Amino acid sequence: MQKDWEQVRTKLKYSLGLNVFNNWIEDINLISIDGGRVIISVPSRFTGEYITENFGKEIIESFKNVGRIVTSVKYQVRPSDSSSRKSMVTNTKTAQGSTAKSGMKPDKRYTFERFVVGDANGKAHIASWQIANEHEENSNSLYLHGNVGLGKTHLLHAIFWMKLSKNTKLKHSLLTGQQFSDYFVAATKHGKLLEFRERIRSVDAIFIDDIQLIHGKKGTTQELDLTLDTFLSEGKLVVATGLNTIDEMDEFGPRIKSRLQHGFLEKLEPPDYDLRLRILKQKLKDRRSNNFDLRFAEGVLEFVADNISGDIRKMEGALQRLIVTAGYLNCKTITLDLAEEAITDLVKFTKPPTVEEIMKAVANYHGLNLSDLTGPKRISNVVRARQIGIYLSNELTSKSLPDIGSCFDRDRTTIIHSINKIESLKSRDKELEYSLVKLRRELLQG
Repeated sequence: MQKDWEQVRTKLKYSLGLNVFNNWIEDINLISIDGGRVIISVPSRFTGEYITENFGKEIIESFKNVGRIVTSVKYQVRPSDSSSRKSMVTNTKTAQGSTAKSGMKPDKRYTFERFVVGDANGKAHIASWQIANEHEENSNSLYLHGNVGLGKTHLLHAIFWMKLSKNTKLKHSLLTGQQFSDYFVAATKHGKLLEFRERIRSVDAIFIDDIQLIHGKKGTTQELDLTLDTFLSEGKLVVATGLNTIDEMDEFGPRIKSRLQHGFLEKLEPPDYDLRLRILKQKLKDRRSNNFDLRFAEGVLEFVADNISGDIRKMEGALQRLIVTAGYLNCKTITLDLAEEAITDLVKFTKPPTVEEIMKAVANYHGLNLSDLTGPKRISNVVRARQIGIYLSNELTSKSLPDIGSCFDRDRTTIIHSINKIESLKSRDKELEYSLVKLRRELLQG
């Protein structure tokens, strides 16, 4: 059984790519194969759900290729040791011996060398480079904002790696906005608030990804305010990313906004065709450095870049789809005909729905009238449906927040709250996540 598993791992390393393999597959173990069901051991529930939902088919196919009849993949969460459960209470060592007090693992793929620069992200890249190289002595903070999948997280990690290369003993906190909130709430609940503050604030630099997820209880935003005040007043580095502009983050209040506005503020825009094409070529270059020898016929990358716009992650997903398809068919070259057939459903994503179409789809899905989404009703199922409609309108259209607010007859504060609410819940509420997937598929495939 273990011999088969090693063969499967080798096949997954090729089909998924080394970066995906190292980040998701490397740490999982095979427990058993029972009646066509593969059971794997994973470090967390999130990892298990992500792997089974995103790579389950590839795992099943790889087992079939080594002669094992497998129909499903299940996971079991293995017991965590105390150090992993207390990542904000216990120091851990990261690359080159730096001291980390964080809940997010630095991603080695995200460096300045691998960031493809264009008009859509040029200013953000320059500001990030300057912060990373300490060119601006009068500014020690950077806030990057823009829609999902445009490179904010990449730049945040690139700054971290550059800082680390200059100071291998760098003490840092690297975490998401949700992790900041969770750690603060846990520390408050267990009477360890002083210890939490000492751990967070005793470092040289703090990196917060998706800062808009720090919301909800007043105490959490107050804690962020005090944390930023400590860092900036002591000349320490603050790097944060978020979906919204600082002015749109009404829940944070004027003090936090003022602190962030004293540093660099840059927005990342959706990439144009030229930038999309260069990003695809960089992705292939990264893969070929890991003995990747699949060929792409002339016009294939141009086809992908021309037909999938907006979110870079969707474009990377299309590229991954082509690679997996070629592996399944044992093709050495991806032709234009194969590409058109393999990503037909993704190409349909390029025509976004209107806010009105989203509202109708959400209302129908929840068994409501369209007027319920724009009316004053505060019944829980209506409120949740309205929040989903607002979230999808922000994700799938290019409309501004005020424009979305006009369609739903809601003010900007309500629009921002709805987006943040769904963003914070979707990874924990499987029913909500399923609803979002179903609605996206309906709206984007027409």
